[in-house]
Amino acid sequence: MVTCSAYGCTNSTKLPKKGVYGCINASNLSKKGMSFFSFPTNPQRRELWVQAVGRSNWTPSHTARLCQVHFREEDLDRTAFNGYLRLRENVVPSIFPAIPSHLQLSAPVNESSPGKRQKTLLPLECSSPPAELCSSMEQSTSWSDENDVMPYHFLQVDIDTPRKVKLREELAEKSKEIENKDRTIVEQSRLIRRTQKKLNLMNRKVKMLQQRNKKLNKQIRSMKMKNKTKKNKFVFSEEP
Repeated sequence: MVTCSAYGCTNSTKLPKKGVYGCINASNLSKKGMSFFSFPTNPQRRELWVQAVGRSNWTPSHTARLCQVHFREEDLDRTAFNGYLRLRENVVPSIFPAIPSHLQLSAPVNESSPGKRQKTLLPLECSSPPAELCSSMEQSTSWSDENDVMPYHFLQVDIDTPRKVKLREELAEKSKEIENKDRTIVEQSRLIRRTQKKLNLMNRKVKMLQQRNKKLNKQIRSMKMKNKTKKNKFVFSEEP
């Protein structure tokens, strides 16, 4: 199970119990999948992320993750062909609803949007966050790329898009064609077997007729020889 390392955030790849304090975005978990992002490997960017998380005397491990709710919509790249969310370059997490407003301070906008000078809120470091709200993140995972995302497959809903509908229709049509071809192949195989049986039967009949014809020819030759012998005897008997 992967959990979010942000203060007060209990989002994870496990469904939260109803009424759990500090569970932000819990109402959306049943509607869409949740994605988790690795901390940057670049030391400067990694430090910015650590400061944004606001956990005192805390260093993220290689398994530490932040869920997507801590990033603005413009920080997320939804153009991946496989449907996975990715982070845009040089973004810094800036949304932490679980941090009380009096513990938040204003900070410049993420570096990925240099044209926008609006301000966003970053949390101050919290000296003693509630133990039940802080994620341990000691579970081992296999993701190491800072922009790799682990989608929450158990909560994702398969949304029908025109492309998916078209692909399903094409797949159904191809399946029907294959089924018809298979049926035709089976029928042709049966016809071939029946024809082969008839051919074998005819071959046996031909062979029997050939043997019979051979026997009759032999009998005819024998009768001719006998008839010739009788004629010769008759001629000899008539001589003076």
